[in-house]
Amino acid sequence: MDELRARYHFQPEKNWMNDPNGPVVIDGKLHLFYQYNPFGAVWGNMTWGHAVAEDLVRWTHLPCVLHPDQPYDKDGVFSGCCVMKDGLPHILYTGVKPETQCLAVGNADASHFEKYEHNPVIVRQEGEELNGFRDPFAWSEDGMTYIAVGSGEKGKRGFAFVYRSEDLKHWERVGELCSGNDPEEDMWECPNFIRFPDGSATLLVSLMKAQNVFAMDGKYHDHKLDAGSLRPFDLGNSFYAPNTVTLPDGRIVNIGWMRETVPGRESAGWQGMMSIPREIVQYGDGCVGARPVAEIARLHADLEPLAAAARRVQHRRRADVRDIRRAGVGKDVLGRRGGKQPHAVGDKQTV
Repeated sequence: MDELRARYHFQPEKNWMNDPNGPVVIDGKLHLFYQYNPFGAVWGNMTWGHAVAEDLVRWTHLPCVLHPDQPYDKDGVFSGCCVMKDGLPHILYTGVKPETQCLAVGNADASHFEKYEHNPVIVRQEGEELNGFRDPFAWSEDGMTYIAVGSGEKGKRGFAFVYRSEDLKHWERVGELCSGNDPEEDMWECPNFIRFPDGSATLLVSLMKAQNVFAMDGKYHDHKLDAGSLRPFDLGNSFYAPNTVTLPDGRIVNIGWMRETVPGRESAGWQGMMSIPREIVQYGDGCVGARPVAEIARLHADLEPLAAAARRVQHRRRADVRDIRRAGVGKDVLGRRGGKQPHAVGDKQTV
């Protein structure tokens, strides 16, 4: 058993994984898709992996649902979202290359998807010079489906487009949701737009150069987010490209990709894992943050027998040391009088 593999965090059984894609609840179960390389533990051959959990934390692996097998996505089935329409899951994703937005329609249990015959459904406008055009994220508004698409102008700014549709096949560009002003961060990846009942909203974006997740908080009206400047949303160095879903109980849950920071991890046959699911919360001062979902406690219970066994082993070892000392040989064994004496090496002591 590979002792470095996760116990609490979701990860595929082998190979490379990155961005979480299209979390959606179907028949009370959370389906999670994700960027996956079925052929190795390095980035490439971007495919949509698939897993499902009944309790947010215990996952069952399922077969992949989207592969790079069409002319418009031959270089990768990149990140996107999943929405329910007419009782069926509909995936909106970025096909590469060039980057366009595409549609796939699933069966009732999301085990199989058919790509729309008239893909792509959204292309960039003629003459636009964009630094990227990817990672659609959907929400419902005014009886229509809206999506934010990450983009940017090279050397100028990052921003997110807004599109809307009644049928997920025909789309209208509404404008820009909001924009940054940092020429160094000229591409916004994986926009997640989170609206709250009080009219406030938060946009999460992943910044390529900073390689971290940032938030913009403000008020949403007329399909625009009137927000302040970007602020760090996560202070670690491995959380990236999160995706968000609203559960039937009203909780907003966010899951991100935990990038590997250990060189050479591919030699183990895997790379990457998901963060623990986090509940998005509004605090009393209006700040938006996150905390682990309550269901994590169930994993604590799962591991309690192992922890108890470890405590028993530790207790026995302490008892053995006490027995040695009582026998009168501990002074030698423990490196004191008559035995090997400790000597200082820098700030440590060795024996």
